[in-house]
Amino acid sequence: MKNIANKNNSNTDAIVNNASASSYFSIPVLFCALYLLVHFIPDLGSNDPIGPQWLYLSLLNIITAVYIFYSINQYKKYIPTIISSGYFIFFIGYLLWITASLSYAINYTETIVCLSRIFTTFFAIFNLLVIVNENKEVVKKVLTLLLMILLFESLQVLLNFISNSENYDLDNLKMELFNKALNKEQFKNNSNVNMYLGDSK
Repeated sequence: MKNIANKNNSNTDAIVNNASASSYFSIPVLFCALYLLVHFIPDLGSNDPIGPQWLYLSLLNIITAVYIFYSINQYKKYIPTIISSGYFIFFIGYLLWITASLSYAINYTETIVCLSRIFTTFFAIFNLLVIVNENKEVVKKVLTLLLMILLFESLQVLLNFISNSENYDLDNLKMELFNKALNKEQFKNNSNVNMYLGDSK
């Protein structure tokens, strides 16, 4: 009897461990991780260094939307809450306004490019809100992934700086940063003076 009980306990532990492992690598966490990895997409020789990143984000939006569509029964109860929120309504108003700006845009091509990127960002935020859907476990895992990515990037920048430290002229770098800060301060002061003189007139 003890052997049977031990086997049952071991089987139960195995099921629990498998369930926890599968939940940790769930599809929502996978999609969130893919969104977080957009920063690591290389430029691929493009004239626009972030062009491939926007292409990746657009394709990921389509794939995520298809997943949400086929899992609509799981997520449909969260969509009305998202749509009725003040932030969503404000974003929709903002999208309508910038779409209307096409009628008076000076650079029409650049406006279309920026408009497409804003819409891409909107759908990315919407997809993430739907798949996360107030699931605290998913949020914790996504924040852990974000922390790991930020740590990796920080170490990468630090190691790159250390490896090339001999090529840096730190004195000139400090003076350049100081001059930039001084120019910004002078610009701010001049702007304040001009605003004061304009008001006094």
